[in-house]
Amino acid sequence: LFVNPDSGDFRLRPCSPARDAGSHAWLSASDTLDLDGLPRITGDSVDMGAYETRAFAASLPDLQPINCRGDSSGLVHIDLQSACLPLAVQFEGNVFSVDSSGFSLPDLPAGQYELILTDAQGRTDTLSFEIEEKNRACFLLIGISRKIFSSISLARVQAGLVNGLVLNQRTEF
Repeated sequence: LFVNPDSGDFRLRPCSPARDAGSHAWLSASDTLDLDGLPRITGDSVDMGAYETRAFAASLPDLQPINCRGDSSGLVHIDLQSACLPLAVQFEGNVFSVDSSGFSLPDLPAGQYELILTDAQGRTDTLSFEIEEKNRACFLLIGISRKIFSSISLARVQAGLVNGLVLNQRTEF
């Protein structure tokens, strides 16, 4: 029900049955803030108790672009606030479950994406984001030092004609 009542923290947990279960009839016109000085109503109704639970929200604190043209190395990290877990995540036509206050989506190609997040109490948030692609070519090389590589023409590398060497170690141009 509460975050940590043993230490005097009587804020409601995100899954508390007292969340959005209060009555507006008990609020006066001056009851616009809770004891933390934050808005008294953030959900469908006022919470029971002296503190209002923060609204469920997702944020994107880390969004990494793709370093090499045509690659799928984009990454997004999602942080959750006041989510009642588990969370159902709809992404690219799939639905999966998340049991933590943050998660990452790695190996994304360039493009625009949308996530629909629904917590265990039915609260929903939608995030839209774009993975950008840096405009530079990357090639794969093995067994070639940068000094030797710098003397090889870009056209020969693009064609894979580097004295028969297998190209498999990432190098940026």
